[in-house]
Amino acid sequence: MKFTFLILGGLRRRTTRTVLTMLTATIAFFLLGVMTGVIDAINTLTASLHDDRLRVVSRAGFGEHMPVAHANGIRNLDGVSIAAPALAFPGYYQDPGNAFGGAAVEMSSYLSAFPELVLSGRERKALLETQSGATVGAALARRFNWQIGDEVPLISTYLVNKDGNKTWPVKVVAIHNESNNDSKILANEIYVNIAYVDEYRADQSGVAHMFVVGLDGTVPTGNVIASIDALFANSGNETSSFSEKAFFTNRLQQVGDVGAVVRAILASVFFALLIVLGSASIQSVNERKKEFGTLKAIGFSAAGVAGLIFSETAVLIGVSAFAGLLIASISFPFLFEQIAVANMYLSADVWLLGMNIALTLSALVALRPMFLLARLEPAQVHARV
Repeated sequence: MKFTFLILGGLRRRTTRTVLTMLTATIAFFLLGVMTGVIDAINTLTASLHDDRLRVVSRAGFGEHMPVAHANGIRNLDGVSIAAPALAFPGYYQDPGNAFGGAAVEMSSYLSAFPELVLSGRERKALLETQSGATVGAALARRFNWQIGDEVPLISTYLVNKDGNKTWPVKVVAIHNESNNDSKILANEIYVNIAYVDEYRADQSGVAHMFVVGLDGTVPTGNVIASIDALFANSGNETSSFSEKAFFTNRLQQVGDVGAVVRAILASVFFALLIVLGSASIQSVNERKKEFGTLKAIGFSAAGVAGLIFSETAVLIGVSAFAGLLIASISFPFLFEQIAVANMYLSADVWLLGMNIALTLSALVALRPMFLLARLEPAQVHARV
């Protein structure tokens, strides 16, 4: 109890300095939580991708068109069970701020290629029978308050219809991935029939941006990839094929080594924090030398005084770390929902990392003051006073 009183008394000695120092540390740990959490989430999502499902895109670059007819040639290759064409269909609802992601797909084959796109049998039937029908992810439906049976005007960012505008009316006939155990990425996307888009678009019908290829396991994945690319070699629409995991990893690498950038930023932040906290701690000890000398004079050992300093530092940094990580945990799902990956939470590993850093930082910050106080002689302090 006496140590608690002394610790709190030390922290209240310069209230403004303590509050500002804690605010600085809280911000640092908030950044640690969010930035490390993003990397952790990306790694988790990447690990959930399939090695036995392929993505086939144009060799000219992702986003370039390929004929939908490519799917027929791919389906005839050994080892291939499904080839589903998909055309990117990004857009917004009513206002550009209400953006969504999705695709126009050959619905039957696409649903077969993605068993993690979960629908009821009745919804699947309605989707296959309704040309202008759409299936909407549960999270996206909640966001826009859409219900089955709603007629909604989707505004494409680039697809122009035969009326000369970018508005595509669709009917919500299915809502997929309503369970908490279903894919959260797919729960934020909308899928429409590519036949509907082809019939009403102003130009360039019969094209796709990608083919999703399912494998039957009879032929090694590498051999199937080579066969697909060889099939269209030297044609006007050459392809590049990847496993799903390799495809998304490759796209991330095109952005840069996100993990290395994040680690460099966090290292800089915590190095600066170490200097700030160390300076504040030494200043506090210098201001209180008489008090520490008195404590040693009335029987506190050098280890006891050192423990007091370490405890003050640990409480200050520990509370800041907890506050920063708590704010990051609260804001993390919201931040991920804005980029269409709902229900992503800060993992326990991030909390563990944050608390380990807090403990290490406490030891480093307290090291110099503890060394100074170990050499402090009560008689010398009081003689100066």
